[in-house]
Amino acid sequence: MVIIRDASYTDVEGLVRYVYRGEVEVLPERLPSFLKTAELLKIKGLADQTLPKKLDEDEEKGNNFNNNNVNEVSK
Repeated sequence: MVIIRDASYTDVEGLVRYVYRGEVEVLPERLPSFLKTAELLKIKGLADQTLPKKLDEDEEKGNNFNNNNVNEVSK
């Protein structure tokens, strides 16, 4: 059994999907947690990503953040 501190099941599941499929869809409110978990696990291609400074403004305008096959999806 592997226990990853400060990582949710949803984030780990998304990372496994990313590793096997090469892409994943992440809800906007989950993106910071998702990228933090990727950094903890040193997932290549995600661990070096940062959130755009204007993410909140983009969400209000209805724009999606797309980077390295990580797509935000709306509810």
